Amino acid sequence: MKKLLAAISPLLLLAPVAAHAEDGDKAALEGFHLGIDGFRDSLEANQPTSTRDVSRKGYGGRVNAGYDVVLGNIILVGAEIGAGIGGKTVDQPSLLAGGRYKVDPGLSYDATARLGIAPGGKFAIYGRAGYRWLRTQQSVTGQATGNFNRKETERGFTYGGGVEFAATESLSLRAEFNRTKFSDNLRQNKISLGAAIRF
Repeated sequence: MKKLLAAISPLLLLAPVAAHAEDGDKAALEGFHLGIDGFRDSLEANQPTSTRDVSRKGYGGRVNAGYDVVLGNIILVGAEIGAGIGGKTVDQPSLLAGGRYKVDPGLSYDATARLGIAPGGKFAIYGRAGYRWLRTQQSVTGQATGNFNRKETERGFTYGGGVEFAATESLSLRAEFNRTKFSDNLRQNKISLGAAIRF
């Protein structure tokens, strides 16, 4: 991730200069944007010391804000922050007989960069990478000992890719797949569809 951000950072610093140089000939996928995504996710979890994964699929939503620039009318570079909520609780037998282990996903935050190609500045194929935080409620109940119920913030590297196109001069639509590895015991896959208003 550090190498990716190091490579992208100089391009982001050039974004305002490139945008100014266009003199009104701005690409449709360029500039600031505010967006919303709906997603279908799969949360994979297992207890520490266990190798048994349990996956649950659910739905959720996310809002985002970011800035993109199209360099040379073909290279798309952007940065984005987002916040979302949703997903389904993973529920499985605990390591001790009679107990249950649960992971309930809550609010999430992310900061990512993307890099891709956008021929003509109206359609883009890109890769995305960054970092994500996920608030969870985790518990073990029903055991004779070792029960707990606590909130934890999981964090990890997120990566994926997508496509986006400009439906109008101020509206773009996109589809993405992203995967986040919070730890060896918690991972999440997301397929999302979204729309953004561009300024």
